[in-house]
Amino acid sequence: MQTYSRILGVLALTILSGSISAKCLPKPDANPECRYPAGDSWCAEKDRANPYAYSDQCLAAASSATATDVQTIRFWNTNKLYANQGICVATFFFDSGLQVIENLQVSFAAMNPSGEQVATETLKIASFGNNSASRYADALAESEHFCDDDLTIVVDQATAIIDGRKVDLLAQKVLVAEAFKPFRILMSPESTTKTKPSASVIEGRIESYICGDNCYLTIADAQGYIHTGLCVSETLCSDWNEAGDMPASFKGKAVKVSVGWGEQTDGEGNVMGMMETFERIELMQ
Repeated sequence: MQTYSRILGVLALTILSGSISAKCLPKPDANPECRYPAGDSWCAEKDRANPYAYSDQCLAAASSATATDVQTIRFWNTNKLYANQGICVATFFFDSGLQVIENLQVSFAAMNPSGEQVATETLKIASFGNNSASRYADALAESEHFCDDDLTIVVDQATAIIDGRKVDLLAQKVLVAEAFKPFRILMSPESTTKTKPSASVIEGRIESYICGDNCYLTIADAQGYIHTGLCVSETLCSDWNEAGDMPASFKGKAVKVSVGWGEQTDGEGNVMGMMETFERIELMQ
């Protein structure tokens, strides 16, 4: 009897060695009805990260049974922001497709341009999609790396309960990542508090000058309106911009300024928006 059991064990391991007949997974409870404990030792020997054996045929049948009415679930990264203490938060938005989704879990790795894994996270949403008001839901992920602009998110596991069944969203190919492109936002001068609508010429006095990625000059006109524009005049701004400062003696000086409209850029030359430009500055007596 012991010899017969040993033979069956050998046969089971032999069958498990074929990828068609068995699959090794990292958790013992991923799909309990498909577990094949007799193959655990073989899985542990071949792949320490996935030591639990499952019947491949059973997993395929279970996946097929859950796939009947599952609609596409779409998701995308909407934004990222600095939280505190060096931690950044990334927000991921999910569209249920108007189907009730429970216990959604999406695990991913964040990869840098060199292909190195810099963070891992599991997004979790308890329930959404019950009606049109709850069609969408978001989940947050935190890491010191999530404010980086060049990360690639690689989803390696995604499951959810749909119609009472646990569905492998990756196996069923129903989880789809969308590219999110935000609106381009421009700052109009009319939206600035106490700012008079654009004029081709402004007469007033210099209030301040400051340099960052761009250099800005602020002028108060006779009516008390404040005008801030990119300082681009060749007569004065070129020297000020090169030095990154305006001589203190110019503050309060009466000037006549020719106003234009130009691009505001960041330190790398990327266009951030449009705003007034002070193209010619004439000192008045």
